[in-house]
Amino acid sequence: MTEPVYDPRAPEIHADPYPVYRAMREHDPVRLVPGARLWFLTGHRDCLAVLGDARFSARQGQRLRQGHTALPVSMLNTDPPDHTRLRRAASPAFRPRALREHERALVPLVTAWVLQVREAAGAGREIDLAAEFARPLALRVIAGFLGLPDEDLPDFGGWADAVAGNLDPFADPAGRGEEAMSAMCDRFADHLFARIADPRPDAFTVLARGHAEGLLAPAEAMATAGLLVVGGVEPLADMITNAVAALLAEPGRWHDLANLGRSPERNLAPETWPSGRTRPAEGTRSPEEPRPPGGNRPPGGNRPPGGNRPPGGNRPPGGNRPPEEIWSPEGTRSAEGNRSPEETRSPERRAVEELLRIDPPIQFTARTAREDVVVGGRSIRRGDGVVPLLGAANRDGARFADPDRLDLGRRVNPHLSFGAGPHTCLGAPLVRLLARLLVAAVRGCGAEPRPGAPAVRRPGTVPRGYASLPVRWS
Repeated sequence: MTEPVYDPRAPEIHADPYPVYRAMREHDPVRLVPGARLWFLTGHRDCLAVLGDARFSARQGQRLRQGHTALPVSMLNTDPPDHTRLRRAASPAFRPRALREHERALVPLVTAWVLQVREAAGAGREIDLAAEFARPLALRVIAGFLGLPDEDLPDFGGWADAVAGNLDPFADPAGRGEEAMSAMCDRFADHLFARIADPRPDAFTVLARGHAEGLLAPAEAMATAGLLVVGGVEPLADMITNAVAALLAEPGRWHDLANLGRSPERNLAPETWPSGRTRPAEGTRSPEEPRPPGGNRPPGGNRPPGGNRPPGGNRPPGGNRPPEEIWSPEGTRSAEGNRSPEETRSPERRAVEELLRIDPPIQFTARTAREDVVVGGRSIRRGDGVVPLLGAANRDGARFADPDRLDLGRRVNPHLSFGAGPHTCLGAPLVRLLARLLVAAVRGCGAEPRPGAPAVRRPGTVPRGYASLPVRWS
């Protein structure tokens, strides 16, 4: 077998990386790049292990991505204890109570945008879902989440476009990206300091509180707000377009989504595991499924001895457990309170998790080994770079039945689209909330779109998405 070559910039791989991921996994799932101290991981088990292992550094790993400039200090490029502190300061913005408040603003926003799409459909007009729907909606969502006033939106759109390249390890972020980040953080500073005297239900207030409590230096508060933009606007828009493109690629999938739970659709048939055995009863684990640290609740859902937690917790000193102690992807609640994919119950939530799995905007991340470590039977030396290919892990047939198929009824779905371990994406609850609202809107839409003019992928490697996704309605 010819050894597969992975270069995300190659046109054929940029268009569809999944065949080469599969070839890499079959040929060598833990692969050393010839002539470099760099490893690519394509198996779900290996990616999950590295992402949750403190022997691998995100801070040092992100140096593989930075190119010609230094990124501001943020959760993206720090390790504990700094990462713990930064994440703890920002996490209140993503907790269930805060998101319920934000949902009240999101519902009319999503409704208004979907109505515009319906009007275009009714007029028989082709609409570019990327440019006319997904990206403007994502800008509004992140701006509202931060607490930006409407007068800042024109500048905000330009900044978000310019700083998006800071996630791409193959782009040169010098120049326009750095200038935009500087201008954006200057504007954010005005809002952050204003929130100290005038708190509001938004992320700026959470970060201002973190500064006032001594958790964040001013530069860290601004960098965290900037990270919400870099990791929020384009990836959120790409989540929408990648999901729609996946639905349109398989005939009947849009109809399945619109009719979830209304009739026994073919995509809701019981899943067969790769071993050939039928999936165990919902709510139980198979012998292959490792329990998260601490295990699940005892059968029946009862709490451990001691009964229900008294008001306020029985939590360890210092309040909530730090996010580093939470193993989100394996059946527990994350630090922010959102359910993991393993716990999905409703048809809508299963569909959301599958649409997140099938073609994630963030296809890979980076770590550096702090010490010699064995991964998948291969010896990784201290100082070696390691790149877990999240998109490849999401298509691993050892973890997912029929992994290349969009299965909207997939019940066991521990995808790594939001990463895993300490650096699990903090914004995952917000993404899931928006995705759930959009799925609900699709179910009420009725009309089924079809591809319009040829779609165009954006040139960057991270995030993975569309510059243009034209669709028409029959």
